[in-house]
Amino acid sequence: MQRAAIIILVLVALVWWLRQPPSAARIIDDTRVSVNDDYVEYDGQRYLADWGKTTRHVGDVRVFTRAYHRVAPFVTHEAVLTTGDFSDPDLVEVSPIRKGSMSWSARTRPKGTLIVLHFVPADRDVLSRLELLREGDRVELAGHEVSDHRITAGLGRTLQVNGSNHKFLMVTGVEILGE
Repeated sequence: MQRAAIIILVLVALVWWLRQPPSAARIIDDTRVSVNDDYVEYDGQRYLADWGKTTRHVGDVRVFTRAYHRVAPFVTHEAVLTTGDFSDPDLVEVSPIRKGSMSWSARTRPKGTLIVLHFVPADRDVLSRLELLREGDRVELAGHEVSDHRITAGLGRTLQVNGSNHKFLMVTGVEILGE
């Protein structure tokens, strides 16, 4: 009986371990992005992404988390970036990001901005800078946004963000301005 329990535990642990996503660094090493040709290539699969012009986002990091979407594994991290009242945890409560979505609540209508960014790091150096981000940091992020809010793979698989305050951002620069 005890031997069967040990075998079951080992099998459960093995299945859990095999289902873990690859590291963000490994994903980025296997990812190629072409802003000019509007695609991302990962693990031999080409994804269409209508990369817009260069953009910058400056704000306070309220939420920062590792992301993994099977449809688009190269989206390695997600963050909620805020300004104004949205940056004050005493005025606005911000939920964690789950499956690409989040929510916020406040007693009065806050002034400022809140944006949810879904990051595609341009390379390993950018990934290393992103991984330094901490909640409370003031940052400036540079890169290219997906202009139509969706990344499409073959066979009709699409990863889409809804709302004007959700953006896919292929990050080319990360500067931590302070806390």
